[in-house]
Amino acid sequence: MSSQSIIRELPTFDGYTVDERLRQFRKVNDEEIEFVEYDSDKGQKLLRKMLQIQGYTIDEFECGCVIAFHNKDTKKVHEFAKALNSAMKIGI
Repeated sequence: MSSQSIIRELPTFDGYTVDERLRQFRKVNDEEIEFVEYDSDKGQKLLRKMLQIQGYTIDEFECGCVIAFHNKDTKKVHEFAKALNSAMKIGI
């Protein structure tokens, strides 16, 4: 069986179908489909909520970077974030 013929069920969250490949949430309401892009304000809120429920922490740093990391990796990610913040301050 070729990989093109495999039908895969997409995950759902909060009533939305989550399409990681297209980076969007979709919800069917009566006769219309609502598309919420990850990059939109609503998409960012849904994404943060979904990641937090899955055991991730989301940190926003001075450089404007937003990093989501699984709670078990806290120490490694904070070390990386500090280095990233420092690099952004000196313009690397």
